[in-house]
Amino acid sequence: MKPPRLGDARRPSARRLLEDGHAQRQWVHREDARHPQVEALEHRNGPVDRGQLEHPAHITPRECNAVSNKHRIGSGMSGLLRAMGNWDRTRKDGPLTVQVEQAGDALMVSAIGELSRSTAETFEAELRLVISGDASTVILDLGGVGFIDPTGMRSVVRIANHSLRAGGRLRLRHASAPVQQGIEWGGLEHLLPLVD
Repeated sequence: MKPPRLGDARRPSARRLLEDGHAQRQWVHREDARHPQVEALEHRNGPVDRGQLEHPAHITPRECNAVSNKHRIGSGMSGLLRAMGNWDRTRKDGPLTVQVEQAGDALMVSAIGELSRSTAETFEAELRLVISGDASTVILDLGGVGFIDPTGMRSVVRIANHSLRAGGRLRLRHASAPVQQGIEWGGLEHLLPLVD
């Protein structure tokens, strides 16, 4: 499967443009891709010792292409993200806000608002990105989700299954009443271990 080109990123298939202190990233969703792909458009004013992207980089969770050999930043998604900056960020998509915070070797992901058909794609993209990193544990807080529909519940199940395939590092810390009800009705407790 060919990675997306920069030209493709300007087409309607491009979903989100994210900026952090060091780089711009463009989510590119393709129908033939199993995972979200992220495209680093350019590295901006980052310290050279943290890695310098000299070319556009097209990456999936298992590969990182077009990274300068002069300033190698490590392999895969986590290496590129370390070069692009801190994990801590907030992403808003209509009625859903997803916050990612680093806590030592763990990452805390909090979803606040609605997890529904209109926001499930953003939720999944953020969680897949975090799970593909090298955090020892990914803690998911769904206590702020006031509404979840069947599409949102399927999204949670897909993320839980993705985590199991990637080593099973996802843990659920809080679940709102609607989320807990969906987990119990679906018999999904085994997919999302609860932590205190």
